[in-house]
Amino acid sequence: MDAGALIARRLLLPVARWKDGRRYFNHYLREFEQSQYYSPERLRDLQSEWLRALVAHAYQHTAYYRRLFDSAAVDPASVRDPEDLRRLPTLSKQQVRLHLPDLLADNYPLQTLIQDHTGGSTGIPLRFYRDHRCHDVRLAAAIRHERWTGWEVGERLAYIWGAPRDLGPAEALRWRLSKRFAYRMITLYSSALDDASMVRFAQALQRWRPTLVVAYAGCAYLVAKFLRERGLRLPPPKGVVCSSELLQPRQRPVIEAAFGAPVFDRYGCHEFGMIASECAAHQGLHIAADRLLLEVLADGAPAAPGQPGEIVITDLWNYAMPMIRYHIGDLGVLGDRRCDCGRPLPLLEMLTGRTTDFLVTPAGKMISGSYLASVPGTRPGLEQVQFVQEVRDRVVVRVVPGEQFTQDDVVYVVRRLEGLMGPGVTFSHELVKEIPRDPGGKYQFCICKVPTDLTRDVLPP
Repeated sequence: MDAGALIARRLLLPVARWKDGRRYFNHYLREFEQSQYYSPERLRDLQSEWLRALVAHAYQHTAYYRRLFDSAAVDPASVRDPEDLRRLPTLSKQQVRLHLPDLLADNYPLQTLIQDHTGGSTGIPLRFYRDHRCHDVRLAAAIRHERWTGWEVGERLAYIWGAPRDLGPAEALRWRLSKRFAYRMITLYSSALDDASMVRFAQALQRWRPTLVVAYAGCAYLVAKFLRERGLRLPPPKGVVCSSELLQPRQRPVIEAAFGAPVFDRYGCHEFGMIASECAAHQGLHIAADRLLLEVLADGAPAAPGQPGEIVITDLWNYAMPMIRYHIGDLGVLGDRRCDCGRPLPLLEMLTGRTTDFLVTPAGKMISGSYLASVPGTRPGLEQVQFVQEVRDRVVVRVVPGEQFTQDDVVYVVRRLEGLMGPGVTFSHELVKEIPRDPGGKYQFCICKVPTDLTRDVLPP
C-alpha cells in the first residue's frame, strides 16, 4: 500500500466520514468482515433475531404494517424466523407509492432521514427514505465487496458512472476535496458517451492509475470496446466491479481484456444498496445475508434451489422506512452449493435485471439508459414511462398516466430529454394503458434501434 493510501486510511478517511455523519460505518465494516464467514446456522439465528426486532418495530411505529398484520390476522410476536414471513403478502412498488407516509416510522423525524428515489429503470420511479445507520450499513457492505477484489481502503478508485447523485454532492467544494484526497476517487460521468469522452476517460485512467474501477456494466463494456479498437492500454487495476446493469456473458471477456483485470459482478438497487456480489472464485453472487433477507418465489411459493423465480427482499436494517418482502421486479436462481472461497454466504444467479439501451443523439453521443432512468424523477403523475428510439432524430415517450397526471408531466420529461440530447431531435408522446413486458418478463425502460459503431453488437437483431 502506498503512502497516500495509508494516510487516507488512517487519518483523512476517518475524519471525512465523521464530518459526513457516518458514525456507524467502522462498526459495521468490522462486523461484516467477521459475519461473512459465519456458519449458515449462526447466520440464520442472527437473521431471525434481527427480523423479530424489525417486525416488532414496524408494527409499533408504522401505520401501514399495523394495518397489514391486523388484516392478515398475524400476531407480530409470532414472526420468529424467515419462514414465518410467508404469511404476509409482498410489498409492491405501487403500494410504496400509494402508502409512503404510512410506511415511515413515527419515531424517526422526517428531517433527520436521507431521501432517495429509484432511477425508474422499470419505468416506475419510486421515492423512499432511510436512516443514517442504514446508510452506513449499505456503505460498509459495498466496501466489503470491494475488498474482495484485492483493493484496500485508502487505495485509488475510479467510477465510470452515469448518475452524479449516487456519488455525493458534486458541486460542494468540501466534497470534491474529500473525494479526491480522503476517499481517493475520481468520477468519469458516462451519461453521454462519444469518442471524445472516452479518450478523456482513457487519459484520466492513465494519469490516476486506480487500484479498482467501479462502473455501469454497459458503460464499462463500451469503454472496453473503444480501448480495444483504438489499441489503448491502461495501467491494470486489481479488478473492475460491474454494477447497476445486468452483466452479459459476452461483456466480461471484453472488459477483462481491455482493463487487464478480472471483472467482479454486483447486483444492487437504490432501495437496498448492494444485494449480492461476486468474489474472486466467480461461482455466483454472494447474497449479503447479514444485512437482508432474500427470497426467490415461483408462483408465490419458495422456489427450489436451481428453480428460477422472482426476487423479494426484506431490509433488516432500515428502521426509518421498513421494507418487508419488497417485490423488486428481478428474476434469479438460488444456488445449492458452497463457494470455493470459503464464505458460507448463499449464492444467487441473476436471470434478468435492469438492462437498458443507450439513446443516440444526432451528434453520435450515446446517452446511458441507466442515466435516462432518472429523467422522470419523482413526478407523481407518471405511473410508468418508456423511451423508444427507432431513428436518430425521433424519440417517442410512452406514458402510463397516474391519478395525478397532467400535461406538465410530459413537458417536464421532454424538456429534460431535450437538454440531454441536444438539437435535432423531435419528441412525441403516447398515453397508453400499459407498457408490455419483454419476452423475459421485464419492463424495458429504454428501447433503442439506432446502431453505432460501438453498439452494433449490443442492440437486438
